[in-house]
Amino acid sequence: MINEICCPNCGNRELQVQTETRVGGTRQTGVVSSTSTTYWCCSKCGRRFISPEDMRKKIAGLEKAFVALTVTFAIFAFLVFLILLAVTSGGGAMAFIASFLAAFIFIFGLLELFTYPFTKHAAKRKKKELQQLEEDMARFLQK
Repeated sequence: MINEICCPNCGNRELQVQTETRVGGTRQTGVVSSTSTTYWCCSKCGRRFISPEDMRKKIAGLEKAFVALTVTFAIFAFLVFLILLAVTSGGGAMAFIASFLAAFIFIFGLLELFTYPFTKHAAKRKKKELQQLEEDMARFLQK
């Protein structure tokens, strides 16, 4: 873990801080959300990069999302199992409603399952970026 920050391209320590804020939302609901990212910009070569600490926070967020997806999908699978169990033991209108609910939960679970690999891949990619950034910085900071 690096405590000092330098440009991973040229080793320059004269860096400028830039903050990028993205605002999103809808007029209908009135809900507005914003995310801001802090970048370091090298005054010598112009390289722009996220600090290792901010990158670690992003990775932690992706890993939490990955765990949440896993738990949610497991809960959905269990609910579908219980509903299908109720359908097979009962009949009539209740069975129809239960099977409709099971299908809805199953489809929602499948949609969530499709985001699973993307979240996992994004976390791995960010970890590789962080490792490369720290290696590049360490190369200059050791001099």
